[in-house]
Amino acid sequence: MIVALIGRLLPRLAQIQQFNSMVILGAPAYTLLRDVHDNFISHREVKAIMPPRPLDLALPVSVDGRDLVMRYGDSAVLNRVTFAIPAGKVVGFVGRSGAGKSTLIDSIIGLVQPGEGDIAISGKSMRDIDLAAWRERVGYVSQDTFLFHDTIANNIRWSAPGATMEAVEAAARRAGLAPFVATLPRRYDTIVGDRGVKLSGGQRQRISLARALVREPVLLVLDEPTSALDSISEQEVMNVINELRGKITIIIVAHRLSTVRETDFIYVMEDGRIVEQGPWSELSEGKAVFHRLLQSQMLGERIGQ
Repeated sequence: MIVALIGRLLPRLAQIQQFNSMVILGAPAYTLLRDVHDNFISHREVKAIMPPRPLDLALPVSVDGRDLVMRYGDSAVLNRVTFAIPAGKVVGFVGRSGAGKSTLIDSIIGLVQPGEGDIAISGKSMRDIDLAAWRERVGYVSQDTFLFHDTIANNIRWSAPGATMEAVEAAARRAGLAPFVATLPRRYDTIVGDRGVKLSGGQRQRISLARALVREPVLLVLDEPTSALDSISEQEVMNVINELRGKITIIIVAHRLSTVRETDFIYVMEDGRIVEQGPWSELSEGKAVFHRLLQSQMLGERIGQ
């Protein structure tokens, strides 16, 4: 009887031990998740209590930065960065990874505040405007396009939940998506699959672009918009950008230099500084940082072929 009893108890004891091991292994992850959640709650902007103040901005807007300094510990990520983005122009920021491009864009959007210097939106200091209201007027297209297992319309409407179907269709037309949608039996009610698995890379990127445009932004930021696309899809996205030229101020952040070929002006960043600036025709003929980056990419493409 004792042997039978032990035989019956052993599986239960093994389950308890297994559960105890799972708790021990999961405790650090739970602690980290709780810290992230608490940090988010402490820094969130409660719009229900303090709704954003409307911004009186003439379209399109200009963006100017002067002597921006951003430090993480003893390391200066931005070191006296000064730039000017005229209203309605398409401006590119290029440079190697770690040059400070993402930090600069985060400062322009208002996600982080520079330790020194100032950014002006159409002449108004960002220190004097409602940052929540400013971010609502910015459209952002990231390198990694995330689509939900939902319809095309709902994926576009995700950034502006109150957008009407007319606004969704208008954004799709501006993003060059409408001709493709017209070929689908269910049009905007077509399910795109998990992460947009039923679509090509170019189609996913145009949905992401339409998602940004449905917000009616005054500033459009494209972060590596063509890095994962083939040359044909890249040109299709660039055609859309050219259609928006003059109507919206556009910032393009890119490693692939062909993406900024048709921009009005280019800033080259290195080690947290702007080391070169000018149009493509001028920078590509020079012998400095941009020229070396361009030659390096061309060589890499030849080797890849």
